[in-house]
Amino acid sequence: MINTLLNPVLNDGVKQMIDNSVINGKVFPSYIFAGTDRESKLHMSKYLASVLNCTGEVRPCNKCSNCKAINDGKFHSFKLISKESEADSEKETKKKSISADDIRELRLEILSGSYQGYLLVYIDHAEDLTPVALNGLLKILEDIPDKVVFVFDVANKYSLLSTIRSRSQVIIFGYKNDLELTQEISKFISVDKFNDFIENNTVHELLLYVEENKFDRSEVKDFLIKLESYYLELFKRTSINKFLHLSGIVRKYHLYLNRPVSVDNNLVLMLIEMKG
Repeated sequence: MINTLLNPVLNDGVKQMIDNSVINGKVFPSYIFAGTDRESKLHMSKYLASVLNCTGEVRPCNKCSNCKAINDGKFHSFKLISKESEADSEKETKKKSISADDIRELRLEILSGSYQGYLLVYIDHAEDLTPVALNGLLKILEDIPDKVVFVFDVANKYSLLSTIRSRSQVIIFGYKNDLELTQEISKFISVDKFNDFIENNTVHELLLYVEENKFDRSEVKDFLIKLESYYLELFKRTSINKFLHLSGIVRKYHLYLNRPVSVDNNLVLMLIEMKG
């Protein structure tokens, strides 16, 4: 039986998803916890580890040795990986990324089967994984043991390889309550302010912007038609080639929307190309 008591810091909808997956025996081998609320993501990861490893009748009981060890951060089968976790305290500089060596050591630990019950691997700030480390993780996910669960903590899901996203359940933390509501893009960005929006935000901020808002396909298409005309008009007035180039980019992604592609992915790719 799953304990339905809710820690106040946890998102009720997310917790219900976790409970249902355990009850129905459909625990994902990999989860992507995306968003800016890191505290909730870490709490939910510990909750998942407790549900999977609790020895009480009502899970999590918060009384058995496993639950207590998880809450205290001392559970042998709850492994936290971050760029700080293995840093040498005697060195002046800390690691800047999670390296391939970290992932190799993790793979050896998983293959050894030295853990008991479920092993939950929480990768803190997974956007700090090097490309080689990401590829190493993908190899693990392709042949992952039954009782190993990964949780990737990222600000936005696009930080990870599409092949990892496709193997994971994506759960959003720390965004607005009306996330699922369809939004009109014109309410957030007007055509005449779009250039400032692109120039004044980093790629990371642009990706978060797209992830926070769900856009209607027809409204985005209408917006991109107006945006293409806007850049063409700027080019005619100024003869600055940048605006002609931007117009071409917008036209390309507007045409993509005539196909059954994801609106969000389409916008993400367009914004990244415009920043480049």
